[in-house]
Amino acid sequence: MIDFYTRVLGLKLSDRCPGIIAFLRCTPDHHNLALLASKGPGFHHGSFEVGGVDEIAMGMQRAHDRRHSHGLGVGRHVIGSNSSITSATAWGSWRSTSTDLDHIRRRARGSRATSRRRTRCIAGVRRCRRTRAEP
Repeated sequence: MIDFYTRVLGLKLSDRCPGIIAFLRCTPDHHNLALLASKGPGFHHGSFEVGGVDEIAMGMQRAHDRRHSHGLGVGRHVIGSNSSITSATAWGSWRSTSTDLDHIRRRARGSRATSRRRTRCIAGVRRCRRTRAEP
């Protein structure tokens, strides 16, 4: 499936844990799409970028005022290093509001791309080798 997204649609591979998850991008952001291994089809979550942690806090307060659940609470993702809050949606999926996602940038002409921060690929408690980002 990764081949379709990279070869046909032109996305670039940012990170992956083979057999578990692949992070793909079409912008300098660390990822715009993540493909996660699953036993069936489905949509896990959509993420919406905001301008900063203050906006995440304002959204949390607004949800609280309307008695909506905060879901998973505020956290920082290991892969992508973005701060976010994740909560359940009415249709049984998840919604994430985040800020400060890592960017992939080129170091020099002809060299491989690198992310702003070094991260380890972690899926649950299982660790695996990080795949270098494509330029």
